[in-house]
Amino acid sequence: MKKVTKNKRAFTLIELLVVVLIIGILAAVAVPQYQKAVEKSRIVSALPLLKAVYNAQQVYYLANGEYATSAEQLDIDFTCPEGAACAMGKSIFSNNKYPKIELSFINSGLGVVLYYGSTIMGNTEVKGKPYCTAASSNTRAVAICKSFGPVFASGDGYSRVFIQP
Repeated sequence: MKKVTKNKRAFTLIELLVVVLIIGILAAVAVPQYQKAVEKSRIVSALPLLKAVYNAQQVYYLANGEYATSAEQLDIDFTCPEGAACAMGKSIFSNNKYPKIELSFINSGLGVVLYYGSTIMGNTEVKGKPYCTAASSNTRAVAICKSFGPVFASGDGYSRVFIQP
């Protein structure tokens, strides 16, 4: 009589648990990186608006000898990006003589503020350059800002980073 052997091919419970564990570890690493990339893309998409408003400020200054204090004075129509708050005004540095354009992503949970303007911070001139600011205590926001480039100024509870093109 011939002995029939069955070739059983199945995964053991341990093998399945190892696969699930590996997938969980990969997801734990990938999801935060994905979220950071999405947040950075939201910020980068706002940069053309920031630059356009800054350029409109320069045109206004050439025509009137002073900077505009409200968006209505500029020759540009714009809508603040979703999740951001827009503000215009004078820089709090350099005796308020330079314009400041600000896009704040604080209320949307990012904790990041973008500036475009002319000012001097410490020994660094920030003329016509966009920069990212985040509270030093908000490690997530600081990491987003640092993804644009090196910190050029820190102190007073904030880290500031030029946004490299």
